[in-house]
Amino acid sequence: MELAPSSEDKRHCLTLARAVLRDAPLLLLDEPTASLDDRAVAEVAAAIAAAAQGRTAIVVTHDERLFGIADEVVPLGSLQGRGPHILPAPPGDPMLIPIGRR
Repeated sequence: MELAPSSEDKRHCLTLARAVLRDAPLLLLDEPTASLDDRAVAEVAAAIAAAAQGRTAIVVTHDERLFGIADEVVPLGSLQGRGPHILPAPPGDPMLIPIGRR
């Protein structure tokens, strides 16, 4: 039995859709996959990757399932003195994920 999406899930999807559909040069998303199941995360990741074409997208997330669409994964705790080698953050630390930079 599949559960119907909650009003919170619907609100989350509408907010994400508005951000993706705007024709802004910068797409900034904060936890876009929060509380989504694996299938929904895959759909959202594909939408973000498509929306990032030709513009900069920055995704702040704890969700490692989004790392695959990232050009670069930057642990927030490592921003100071950041060099060319980016190491994974400790588990549970949020990530800043720039994707689609042109």
